[in-house]
Amino acid sequence: MNNVFPTLILGAGPAAIQLAADIQAAADTRIGLYNRPSVKGQRLKAHLAHTPSLHLEGVGKARQTQRDAQVAVDSYCDDLSLIGGDWQRLILAVPADRYYEVLRQVPWATLPHLRSLILLSPSIGSGLMVQNLLQAAGQSHVGIISLSSYYADTKYQDAAQPYRAYTKAFKQRIYLAAQSPATDGAELDWIGSVLARHAIDARRCDSLLAAERFSITNYVHPPLALADTTLKAIFQPQTPVQYLYKTYPEGPLCPEVIADMLELSEDYKRLLNHLGVEEINLLRFLNDDSYPVPSRMVSRRWIDHFPQLAPAEQRYALFTRYTALLVDPYSEPDAQGRYYDFSAVRVARVFQDAQGLWCLPRVPLEDVRKLRALVLLAERLGVEMPTARHLLARFQLALQSFVTRIGAEHCHHSLLDDTCDEQAAITYRQWRGQA
Repeated sequence: MNNVFPTLILGAGPAAIQLAADIQAAADTRIGLYNRPSVKGQRLKAHLAHTPSLHLEGVGKARQTQRDAQVAVDSYCDDLSLIGGDWQRLILAVPADRYYEVLRQVPWATLPHLRSLILLSPSIGSGLMVQNLLQAAGQSHVGIISLSSYYADTKYQDAAQPYRAYTKAFKQRIYLAAQSPATDGAELDWIGSVLARHAIDARRCDSLLAAERFSITNYVHPPLALADTTLKAIFQPQTPVQYLYKTYPEGPLCPEVIADMLELSEDYKRLLNHLGVEEINLLRFLNDDSYPVPSRMVSRRWIDHFPQLAPAEQRYALFTRYTALLVDPYSEPDAQGRYYDFSAVRVARVFQDAQGLWCLPRVPLEDVRKLRALVLLAERLGVEMPTARHLLARFQLALQSFVTRIGAEHCHHSLLDDTCDEQAAITYRQWRGQA
């Protein structure tokens, strides 16, 4: 179904480029982008003023459905107060930890035709928080749709050119849900048609929380990004390059980190069950829904019966799964027999902004904030999340050591302040109101 609605994407990173390409491929419709002011944003703004299009290409397995594409952009804005107009669909393509900040600044009165708000990569509970914010803004008529996560792996070709991106893989399956399925069914159909372009199975859930429990970064990023070796690479730029998905010593993957991943999923199980949502089969989710590996590496028995396996076998199965993805097992080998280096995702380091203040990269900043908000929500619910607390404590020690070394006055406020407590409080109130 082609819902040819003028669409404004809030966020202009690599995911927004892929999303815009897919929207235009599904139907000829106007697309606008909002991006917060930044050095990267200035480069993008200057490019679009001269050439109002973005470039996207697929590599590896993704090339089967994503060829080189030029994506026309009808408008670009870096001031939220100026985004008004006849937009009928908003898509939040900013990190989930920024939903609260962004939505509180939207001038809703200037968007009289708005029908739907789509959360591209929410965290657990994001839909509840967004419902509360829309109700407070007098926008209860706007339909909210949550996707389980962003449906691809997309990066900039060059950070200096934030208008050129490439996608190296698409997920197998995405879960989605609408706040009001009866009235938002057409939007769910439209999203399904967009995902079908890449043969992605769109599975509908009966609640926003049920879809959001399949947010892959909630399960994977904290154990990897908050591992000792990763934190050392993040906060000590002079150390050798590390890769987020490689095994030790090139990356964090080792039995201890896999144990953290497994135990974190148990934290989520307790939280989800308290919220009235069933937990996931972690290995089936990672393999069948996200990035599959050959059956000779991860057996069907492991996948289907993962929750019933002994903890030691669960850890072994997870570790085997990640070693199977050091390369893309389905890519075409080159002349030397080398497969696409799927795991070569560099760990980004602390950096200085235009004012010379030290900042954290998106990984782990987004992951820390999402995890902290969930721990605070769990605290209000009386649910224990010991592994999440342990990971956050490890991060806090590394952060405090860095701040002490360089001085708090040289740090961007995002290192020292957040709105996690407010987000947790809003989410809790909304859940209590619906329980």
